Amino acid sequence: MRPWVRGWWLLAAGTAVTASVAVLTRSLPAAAGAVVAALVALVAGVMVKRGTEELDEARRARLEMREKLHSRTRGAPPRVREVTDLERIGGVHPSGDAGVTSFVRRDGSDALEAALCEHRFVMVTGESTAGKSRAALEAIRTCLPDHRFVLPDPSDRSSVRSARRAASVYGACVIWLDDLERYLGAGGLTAHDLRQLAIESPRSVVVATIRTVARARYDSDDDRLGRGVLELAHEIHFDRRWSTAERERGRHSGDEQILDALEHADRFGVGEYLTAAPRLQQAAKDAWDPELGHTRAAALVAAAVDAWCAGWPGAVPTGLLRDLHEHYLTSHGGIRLRPEPWEEALSWATSPLFATSSLLVPDEAREGHYSAFDYLADARDADPNAEQIPSRTWALLIDAADGPACLEIGWVARRRHELEVAERAFRKALDHGVPLAVGGLAMLLGDRGSREDTHAAVELIESTLATAPAETDPAHLLALRYSLAWWTGASGDSSEALAAARDVWRECRTLFGEDDSSSIEAGLLVARWTGWDGDVEGGHQTAAGLRDHAARVLGPDHRVTLSARFEAACWNRAAMTDRAEEWRRLDIDTTRVLGALDPLTNDTRWNLAGCLRRCGNAEEAVRLLETVVSDRATIYGAEHPRTLEGHLQLAGDIGTDGHPTDALEAIARLDIARVLGDDHELTLYARYQEALWTGMTGDHENAKELFERLLADGTRVLGPSDRLPIAISEQLERSPDYIPRYYLPASW
Repeated sequence: MRPWVRGWWLLAAGTAVTASVAVLTRSLPAAAGAVVAALVALVAGVMVKRGTEELDEARRARLEMREKLHSRTRGAPPRVREVTDLERIGGVHPSGDAGVTSFVRRDGSDALEAALCEHRFVMVTGESTAGKSRAALEAIRTCLPDHRFVLPDPSDRSSVRSARRAASVYGACVIWLDDLERYLGAGGLTAHDLRQLAIESPRSVVVATIRTVARARYDSDDDRLGRGVLELAHEIHFDRRWSTAERERGRHSGDEQILDALEHADRFGVGEYLTAAPRLQQAAKDAWDPELGHTRAAALVAAAVDAWCAGWPGAVPTGLLRDLHEHYLTSHGGIRLRPEPWEEALSWATSPLFATSSLLVPDEAREGHYSAFDYLADARDADPNAEQIPSRTWALLIDAADGPACLEIGWVARRRHELEVAERAFRKALDHGVPLAVGGLAMLLGDRGSREDTHAAVELIESTLATAPAETDPAHLLALRYSLAWWTGASGDSSEALAAARDVWRECRTLFGEDDSSSIEAGLLVARWTGWDGDVEGGHQTAAGLRDHAARVLGPDHRVTLSARFEAACWNRAAMTDRAEEWRRLDIDTTRVLGALDPLTNDTRWNLAGCLRRCGNAEEAVRLLETVVSDRATIYGAEHPRTLEGHLQLAGDIGTDGHPTDALEAIARLDIARVLGDDHELTLYARYQEALWTGMTGDHENAKELFERLLADGTRVLGPSDRLPIAISEQLERSPDYIPRYYLPASW
């Protein structure tokens, strides 16, 4: 029942009950009548109060919908068939003086239309100018013409809540989320919202588009909540280049613009050519030529492009754009470029070129806000030779961003190995009321690898959970508790981590169900700390059961299924050759599905290298470990602790294989103390290897001196009961070259 209907019903019923109480009590004795009257009055009062609250809530919801939803007619969202201005609702680029071209059915149109009839959340992916939005809108018009068309405000993530309310009020709706990333993040769309929508309005459909570059931001484990949303989608991909069948359909369209574009289809995608995207990209580059008189405009465009690439959500306000562009102008020559006045620069950058799009696109909803033409941003983000985003750009964006925007900037900065920038962004987000930011901060602290930092991560999450507002999304709280369980275990307390992980797993299954990927991931955390707590067989059984379950409900190529296979392999105690084969099969599949530079693939290869060494295949193990270390430099950064740990392990393997001099040279090149500090565990373990391989070269006196100094420092930093001081003491008691075995911190 709709809220205002229920409210009026309760109000009317309560009033009627109150009016009839006198009639009900006339035939009763006075005492009994008084009791009945009191009880009836109480019930009626509750009904009236509840009805009034329902009506007030309905009024608030209507006001909020009016403020946060676009495309409303007569106070209600329009029918899909009434939506005709495709450019205004977003995603469809103009293509010349004639405007939007005729629609040519794409190879994926049939699958898209079928998905709209079968699934409640459909997501169309592809590059800029691939035709995602146009194909999706045409499919909606074909399949769901009588549904209400609900367009949340892309500048306000919380508008998705208003869209959900609209769907519960109006029934069958299409919720249109063009450029889905604008609606994700703190305060935005969550997997919980989608599940609730399916209950509240089962005939409603969420239709989203997302560019390939933006989609890739959610492929890692960084933003688990954003990834959780995307995992619920039925995903359909559209290629920028048209197939032979699509070109043939285009030739029969009779549209002169499409026919012209097909003449160039051997070099460009049809949509790419129609929007003049390559020419616009070249125009942005040419604008730096002082003779053309658009150098300030070029700086404006470069600033807007970098703002998107740095994680700024949506359009950039004029004031921020003015501040940002000064650096780009100065770095290219400043006054020597003879920059044009501001007004002239902004006018040129926002004027359509080649009768298509402009380099800067004005925001429809907010005056004085501008976005870079998305093709330019995608090209910059995909260019491996592109310059780094300037530090001043990061600083200005963080200063101007609110809490949710800082969270997005923090995740992007971390992926770009800008760890100091990421920490500043996460801390500001946390200070501005975004509890989720603590997950990013904890990850930065924990990734440093020291026990002190890992304990600090645990304390930070605990304090955030203790002070989280009561209205915090339960999915957000579970994500933080998941992080708490992980870092508690990483700090060395596997028993407490296991208890916390069990609680998270139980609540995930209650909230999301057994088959949800978040529930399965929580179960894998239980498997991890079960094994670490000493119950290796229990860890393997839990992980293997989740592996089989994930394969059934999520599919064999789902990231969580691959993660479950990883966890099962970790605790498998079969013959070493069988374990090596298990890791090798997983390496093949993670490389095929996720790519060689995904962290899960990298960790898989690292384990495979270890198995190969224990199987006696040291040569292949070293080659594979070299690949792992090289890839870690790309994934995490050259000076990240995980990369340095890989180098240290490689040096240890070289020394173990009988080349102590080479191992010493490799350790000296690392210079871990400069990067991580003298008291970091990896620094201490590098010094252990230095002493060990010095002894193995025959220089026992120097090795003994190195071990003695390390024993004092290791005991001070790690405590006398840690295995490193114990190992040092054993080496000194026997001989500095007693046993050629190197160690790594337990947390690695």
